[in-house]
Amino acid sequence: MVDLYIDYGNGTVEAHRGLALTWPNSTVYDALREVASVQGEVYPNGILVTCINGVCNNATANKYWFYYVNGELAPVACDLYVLESGDVVSWNYTSPPW
Repeated sequence: MVDLYIDYGNGTVEAHRGLALTWPNSTVYDALREVASVQGEVYPNGILVTCINGVCNNATANKYWFYYVNGELAPVACDLYVLESGDVVSWNYTSPPW
């Protein structure tokens, strides 16, 4: 089981606690698709999530979707990050953290 949060950057945060992993080697992308409508673009190094529940990356506003696992910005695409029981995933719609 994992906890997954979606922070829309406007004060609205969805909490999905105790999300059951539906199969072995479930990824962050798998978990997100269990609880949200997701759009993304496929690149050679993985999937880039572009929209969650109709909220899309916006270059003009410098806001994009980033995900963190256990409080740390993930180092790989969301379809490559395999979850472990107890992980806490947070999707944040925000300006780049760098």
